[in-house]
Amino acid sequence: MVAITLRCSTTVHLLSILVVMMMVRPSNGGSNDGDDLHSVPLTVVKGAVAEGAVCLDGSPPVYQWAAGRGGGVRNWIIFLQGGGWCLNTTMQLPGRAPVESCAARATIFLASSRHMAPANFTHALSPLSNTSYFYNWNRVFVRYCDGGSFAGNADKQDPVTHVYYRGARIFDAVVRDLMARGLKDARNVLFAGVCGRSGAMVHCDRFCGHFPKNVVRVKCLADSSFFLRVKDPSRAKFLDRVFRTVVDVQRPHRALPAGCTSKMSAAACFFPQNLLRYIKSPIFIINPVFDAYQIKTTFSVDLNNQVTNHTVSRSNMTLLQGFRRELINALPPAKAGNGSSDEIEILMYLYLY
Repeated sequence: MVAITLRCSTTVHLLSILVVMMMVRPSNGGSNDGDDLHSVPLTVVKGAVAEGAVCLDGSPPVYQWAAGRGGGVRNWIIFLQGGGWCLNTTMQLPGRAPVESCAARATIFLASSRHMAPANFTHALSPLSNTSYFYNWNRVFVRYCDGGSFAGNADKQDPVTHVYYRGARIFDAVVRDLMARGLKDARNVLFAGVCGRSGAMVHCDRFCGHFPKNVVRVKCLADSSFFLRVKDPSRAKFLDRVFRTVVDVQRPHRALPAGCTSKMSAAACFFPQNLLRYIKSPIFIINPVFDAYQIKTTFSVDLNNQVTNHTVSRSNMTLLQGFRRELINALPPAKAGNGSSDEIEILMYLYLY
């Protein structure tokens, strides 16, 4: 594991290490401190449908919440579930990973709360004190069903697939519901998006803005979300097309920073390397050096297989080293907004599988 620290206070550094430990180490079992691992029910967000905050198929959004206890009763960890984007068509370049059609997805759990079953709370969400630092916190798992990283806000149904793109409305409805359940009284909050999605980046500042500064400690975390637009236009072509199409379909414009969209296209602002430059709140980035989907779509499936099997040739190793440098250089420089506590704190862990 390689740690790239751009700006990090002692508190942020210690918390980030804890988070990384929770993400990568398996559960070791042990005594149960309260909850049953399989007993966290789905909570339907009341009133969401009336506000237009719906899953792809029009069903209401849901989340799972295990209430905090003891010393963790006013601490919260909130995860946005990942699950990949979908489009109003199926895109595929020869030999590379396709992007699923939202119409094809609409009958499964990633598009409809009607097809969801409760997920087990493990790793960072585990109730076991010997497995997770957050075992007695309020632990929330926001289920993913919008196909666009909780960012979409299209007013009308898609005329091709007849589904809804309302991820931003889902996010707002869930936060309002959690506020009423005690989140407004929180002391410490970790807001995270895991497994390749950028929702935590998109909503980081907006989420942190719900809490008074210097009173509540709020941090964001984006795990496996840093898909890079490389400088080589030919290699950037596929992801460029995916991002443009997602933005055209999902209409995430209002969820993106106005400072970014005033200077470049919404599709460009959706790329993490641009989006991150406009995030003012403390955020952790945890990312593989050579993400499988990134390598497949930017280079080739064959090169990804070489990485997986540790059979990379000398010439391809040079290619990958160049990509690694470009990934690190794409991170924004540390800077202070007003010379005080508004200073951006970024810590990025690059890890190899």
